[in-house]
Amino acid sequence: MESIRKELGEDENDLIAEYEKKIAEAGMPEEVAEQAERELRRLERQGEQSPESSMIRSYLDWLLAVPWKERSEEKLDPKHTQEVLDEDHARPGGREAPDHRVHRRAQAAPGARRRGRQPRQTARS
Repeated sequence: MESIRKELGEDENDLIAEYEKKIAEAGMPEEVAEQAERELRRLERQGEQSPESSMIRSYLDWLLAVPWKERSEEKLDPKHTQEVLDEDHARPGGREAPDHRVHRRAQAAPGARRRGRQPRQTARS
């Protein structure tokens, strides 16, 4: 089986080298790059025939798909968010608009970004 893979150019070492190159070029934060390298070494040790190899490759592909070098111009100020919600969704009788989830998300997002994570996307947000 290995000789067939080598003939087709699907050598495991090529896969590892390709991931190493992509990780180096991705512009990941240091901690994320270290985690990616650990997972890559784990993939290298276990081999491509391991049941976990597809999970590790999916995880590495996901890490590489994140646009680490790009910054969004998104404004995540909770006070501004509340003002916009109040203007757009003012209800007669002074009742509170049901958009409190949007406001909570705007409050939580900056803290999550400081910790290097993206806020969770849910069906309700």
